[in-house]
Amino acid sequence: MNNSRPIIFIGITLIFSLTACFHKSDKTGTADDIKNSIICHTPTGDYLITHEEVFHATSKSSGPKGSFTSGYADYRYTIRNIQTGEQISRLITGDREEDLLPIAYDGKQLWCYSADKSVGLHAREPASMQVTITRAQLEKANPVLAGSMNAPTIVEAGQYYSYDPVSNSIILTDLQGNLYSLDPSSLKATLIKKKPAYSNPFSHVHSTNAYMWTNVDISLIGEPRKQIEFHYDKKSEESYLSGEILLEQNTARLSALAAKMIQENKGAIEKIQQRCDSFLKIYPALKDQRQAFLTIRDNNVLNHYNELQSELERRISDSSSKKDDIIRHLTSMILGGDSNDLYILHANNLTDTSSVLITRTAIAHDSSFPKWTTLVPQIYFNPSKGIKRNSMAEVFKSGSPEFDYEWYGVEGNVFVGIKMLFAFGIDINTGKLLWKQQL
Repeated sequence: MNNSRPIIFIGITLIFSLTACFHKSDKTGTADDIKNSIICHTPTGDYLITHEEVFHATSKSSGPKGSFTSGYADYRYTIRNIQTGEQISRLITGDREEDLLPIAYDGKQLWCYSADKSVGLHAREPASMQVTITRAQLEKANPVLAGSMNAPTIVEAGQYYSYDPVSNSIILTDLQGNLYSLDPSSLKATLIKKKPAYSNPFSHVHSTNAYMWTNVDISLIGEPRKQIEFHYDKKSEESYLSGEILLEQNTARLSALAAKMIQENKGAIEKIQQRCDSFLKIYPALKDQRQAFLTIRDNNVLNHYNELQSELERRISDSSSKKDDIIRHLTSMILGGDSNDLYILHANNLTDTSSVLITRTAIAHDSSFPKWTTLVPQIYFNPSKGIKRNSMAEVFKSGSPEFDYEWYGVEGNVFVGIKMLFAFGIDINTGKLLWKQQL
């Protein structure tokens, strides 16, 4: 009997020791994965919001086929000032079923969905993540939706709640499968026949091809160093090792870009219409082609008016497809959107531990004019090759980190990047690295 007691004591001690190793605080522990990132420009400041996963390892086993970790994940939202990287607030949401799905930032409010039926679709103030628009308010503004908004799990919620930047509206589905477009300002929901064509998966944060504006594309070509390709096969003098163009992912900015593109097309139609009206005011006979031919002797007038009329009819006819064209462009717009600057992600060498380089270059007259290049220290260009670690020790120390997530944004005078579970800020005017924080 006496010999068994020390064994039991050692066993209990070992259990407590392993539990301590596995434990990680949702509030202060480092993130193991990033699910979403959003930049919010608000009257009180500009904020980076990261939707983070914290993995709690409970056991680990090793075998011929590798190491396997068991555990569970909790989720949280961390809000940082993008000027300094300082953490402003943090909201811990809990496990997957208790988590929030971020739908979009509409320029004022961050729209989210909760599987908790008492919360459902709602909006939050970005800096504090405090609820500002409740489901009850939405139902009061739209009695037809009272008690009838779909309540899927968080995993399925993206099928029923989404954002359309072209109309700057929240798209939602009721329990009967009817689709509604919700105006974030008025809170009025309008029944629509089909989902908007725009989808927002953001499957690629960078690419060798991108749009600078409607039908204005730009590319990087070459291996392993890539050059910017302009029109007429002209290339930039500068080259970028494994370079790719960073793409815009900010929903509020994409919505503003869509509005500008639509207005640009509308303005072009209005301008042609005004020119036609000016001709008609001087030559009323132009309303009747036969009468115009008999009474107007100036063929230049007739030809010019007919050309304008043909152009007007073509643009009006193309207007319906123009919206689809704009939607297609939104999925691959350059970071910053309406600027003439490119942000290029590239490597500083061909080794496995190559660091990340960010270059900002201006584009004008089929030439590029680099403004700065910044190396981000201790961030590997290819994390899967760069990280050489003891997997057992890493899991027990900090959960089960995933290093594949990338995200980039620009707001105000700061470029923000997320890679390898770090966030960093760069001054877009000078290229100075302002801050770097582990998430």
